Amino acid sequence: MHALLSYVVLVLNPYRYDELMSSLKLNEIIKLIPTSKLISRVNPDGNPVFDVPCGNSDDGETEELARLKTRNVLNSPLDYPALNQAVLPEDTVCIALEPGTPGGAGIVAAVIEDLLSIGVQPANVTVLLAEFTPDSECKFLREYLDQLGQANVLLETHNSTERSAVGYLSASRDGEPIVFSAQLAHSDFIIPIGIAKSGGWKSQVDFLYPYFSDRQSQIRFFKLNERNRIAFALEANRWLGSSFSILTVSPDSKRASEILAGKHESVMIAAKKSLDQCHNAQQWNCESNPPIADLVIAEVGQHLFCSITEVKTLIDAITDYCSAGGSCVVLWNAENKIDRLIDFDSGQESANAVEIPSGAIFVCTDQSVIRQLGYSSIKEIENIQRLIDQHSQCLILDNFQNHCSVTVSE
Repeated sequence: MHALLSYVVLVLNPYRYDELMSSLKLNEIIKLIPTSKLISRVNPDGNPVFDVPCGNSDDGETEELARLKTRNVLNSPLDYPALNQAVLPEDTVCIALEPGTPGGAGIVAAVIEDLLSIGVQPANVTVLLAEFTPDSECKFLREYLDQLGQANVLLETHNSTERSAVGYLSASRDGEPIVFSAQLAHSDFIIPIGIAKSGGWKSQVDFLYPYFSDRQSQIRFFKLNERNRIAFALEANRWLGSSFSILTVSPDSKRASEILAGKHESVMIAAKKSLDQCHNAQQWNCESNPPIADLVIAEVGQHLFCSITEVKTLIDAITDYCSAGGSCVVLWNAENKIDRLIDFDSGQESANAVEIPSGAIFVCTDQSVIRQLGYSSIKEIENIQRLIDQHSQCLILDNFQNHCSVTVSE
């Protein structure tokens, strides 16, 4: 993070905030910015260069297209037998879905269709959602499956605080308990469905741990450094025995440009290669020569997170794109409520962990959340307009929640 970054403006949507801010979206903010100020990277001659996002140019991947793509990849998984050779009709199957996965409902539906064709009973198939999955996403998935005649498939949301909802697998090498959702721990076959990440510890491990563990395990996990998080998550997932997975490759976190299925390690490698190709097709990527601007406006969409530590990491990643003395506006459009995070109740300790530069601004009418995290408050869109007027270069980070998912709107 740049030491002289002037401040971060964090706009949280959409819980208990005033009506204006709850409807504020990145596309509306872009309309306020003169085209001459919108940049991704400035050429030596001073002309802005606009990056083109990888993948389809359509506005979003429909569930039906995702369902068709998934049907195709399930016929020939990477380094893994087809499901009709890996799953028995009498097996119990748990499908774990990461919230915010583009085309997630369509992918789930295609997997269920494949399982039912094998002879697996609908009552033996459970779709497990993460604890912080928005109600709107849960409702949409249930209605989508019902429309496809999959009403008898169970749909459950993980609860990290309910003892009966988790199962003990083993102790780690350091003696810590390895605990997972009971549905995951007791199922014969597990199918995680998520989105490929392009940076950070989340790009190196399956998303199942710690999000489908118990609350105490989650708190312990986020006290670890990044290297130890990776090591512990890998160890936990080995005990779980999950070897098959499905990942969507989505450089802009909106549409699935590619869907990969098969042996977990092979899927992770293929996903990284696919993301690298997309980034290399742009003028820059997240690991080399990122653009720097004096005003960064980032939108954070729905994604899987449960700790203030993750909020800090994401904000740090955003501010790395800002020049010294510049400003950041973060539109936090994930539906998770900050005051529900596992370490929110730790008070000032959590606020200090976020390490926001002095003078930070948190746009939100929930004053208790603001005080707890050490932010101040503004309530008018005119404050953002003034920032735009005061700066000469503006970088747009669209759907930044999975790191490096950066596009620039022309």
